[in-house]
Amino acid sequence: MLEQKERYIVTLADGKQINAKCSTFAECIAAFGEENIVAIEKLDYEEEQNMNILNSYLTQVILLLMLALAGWLGVQAKNLYKKYVTTEIKQAVCRTVVRTVEQLYKDLHGEEKLHKAMGRASKILAEYGITVSEYELVSMIEAAVNEFNDSFKKTEQPVPELPE
Repeated sequence: MLEQKERYIVTLADGKQINAKCSTFAECIAAFGEENIVAIEKLDYEEEQNMNILNSYLTQVILLLMLALAGWLGVQAKNLYKKYVTTEIKQAVCRTVVRTVEQLYKDLHGEEKLHKAMGRASKILAEYGITVSEYELVSMIEAAVNEFNDSFKKTEQPVPELPE
């Protein structure tokens, strides 16, 4: 026959409370050492059931909170990723459009080229489902033009001087 173990709340000298299963009161004292024990309280069946129910509810609440936190973190990560990817796409489109406009419209200058680039970039970005303000588009195109001009200057080779 299995020995029935009872539950005890053992309060130790350092203030810790331990939920222990012991066959007898004496077994609990022997397990923790009489000098370490401040108090021992036997739990009756109803108190034990209440503790089990409370532990069950606390576990469920903690799991629910963790699930909610994971969901919220997932949404935040998706938004950050989307923002980063959208910005990268905008910049890539503007760089491509600037090169295209520079190649196709060599006879246009300044504002005319800017308007052509804005029209093309707006159309391409709309195909991706990306909205962009006029101010942001102008800024990105100007940055792409600056980048294009800088790369063009770096690739220019100085013309060697002819000997006299």
